[in-house]
Amino acid sequence: MFSFKEAERKGRRLPGYDYGQPGKYFITIVTQDREYRFGAGVDVSVDPSKTAVVKLSKFGQMVDECWRSIPNKFPYVRLDNFIVMPNHIHGIIEIMDSPRVESGSTGTSTLRRIFHP
Repeated sequence: MFSFKEAERKGRRLPGYDYGQPGKYFITIVTQDREYRFGAGVDVSVDPSKTAVVKLSKFGQMVDECWRSIPNKFPYVRLDNFIVMPNHIHGIIEIMDSPRVESGSTGTSTLRRIFHP
């Protein structure tokens, strides 16, 4: 049986690509079951000249703070644009010259160390 979850996850990564190498990476993190935990959207459809915004919940504020603190723990990471949505976040990070794992290790990627410490 076809599963969209499997298709989405498999199609997002290049086989054999070293995601620990320096470069810019677009990150999306989604809440479990896509539940709206980070906030609620504010409808501004009455005035199309305004941009829709998300009113962040306490969880959303925490995610915002955690995202902004990434360079404090990982000084070789520079943050670019990001946005917290009601059930996911999008962001761009730039990995500068990151420290490598000792030889003989399985080679945990830099992105995994940042987002799954």
